[in-house]
Amino acid sequence: MGSTIKEIAKLAGVSRGTVDRVIHNRPGVSPKIREQVQQILREAKYEPNTAAVALKSTVRNLTIGVIIPDLRNEFFCSVYEGIQEASHRYRGYGVMVEEYRMEDSTGAELVRGIDTLMEKGIDALALQAIDVPLVRNRLAALPDIPLVTFNSDLADSHRICFVGQDAFAAGKVAGRMMRLYLRRRGAVAVIIGRSALTHQMERVQGFDSVMKTSSLVSEFLGPVEIRESDSVAYDTTRKLLRDRPDLTGIYAAGGGQKGIAAALADSERAREVIMIGHDLLPKTVEYLNAGVVNCTIAQGPYVQGYLPVEILAEYLLFRREPESEKMYTTVDIRIKENVAFQGIALSRAEHGR
Repeated sequence: MGSTIKEIAKLAGVSRGTVDRVIHNRPGVSPKIREQVQQILREAKYEPNTAAVALKSTVRNLTIGVIIPDLRNEFFCSVYEGIQEASHRYRGYGVMVEEYRMEDSTGAELVRGIDTLMEKGIDALALQAIDVPLVRNRLAALPDIPLVTFNSDLADSHRICFVGQDAFAAGKVAGRMMRLYLRRRGAVAVIIGRSALTHQMERVQGFDSVMKTSSLVSEFLGPVEIRESDSVAYDTTRKLLRDRPDLTGIYAAGGGQKGIAAALADSERAREVIMIGHDLLPKTVEYLNAGVVNCTIAQGPYVQGYLPVEILAEYLLFRREPESEKMYTTVDIRIKENVAFQGIALSRAEHGR
């Protein structure tokens, strides 16, 4: 029979709580003590009793808190479908999902969601991070519960995993596509939803890294922040089209893409100005088919909802660590000719392990 946590703690000269934190890779242990305990665990060939953990979880329901971003943003409707599917799967194991639906995309609203869920006694938390001091401070004050971020990351938040697209790589792909489509030298505008969403700024960085060497770019405009608003995006794009006759390209790195495309469609320059965006939202697909949007880059929103719940459920039930600190979804290039293609999906999220 393998060693118990009590025996490991006695050998290491530490408390059982310290051993438990080392086993589950939690903070609060010095590097020296952590290495000492890990060495004893290796020598003792310690393995967690997953059956006992699962049995223990049936004594009371485990609760995963999930903060749902504003569902008026159609992207998150697909994310929510993934959350619901994973919630249904793990309900039979005694794992419940407690939701908080955000009314807007501000840091204050995210903190309100964290506070509301913590008051309900959740055992784990999943959220889309917003990089503002208010959120950073609240996450730093969280008790020792596992946290997973999705769609937009906050790497120093003590989260155990991030699920989402490699945003820098996606931005590089957008830059490569823009270079392929540009027909003449001119200005290229970059429009973002919110600068506090790190994935959008990482997309911009990736885009810039490719575009800065293009001889067809005379000037970069932006990034211009439109606060995830289609109406602000529409007005911003109309002004750009009016004031900058040299405008040759628009990179929509975040929200407001419907407004940007609508402004292009309402102008006489829809075929002249190249637009590269993200995701397969209904209006984006419509404008892609109409030739207003030249290319869009999808990222698997369903998986971004499903995997955080799965990861946290497996962690709570069986102390299974995520396969990687960052679980990247697809960087899927779609143009008019393949926008309707579905293909065969054999992802773990859709078919289980």
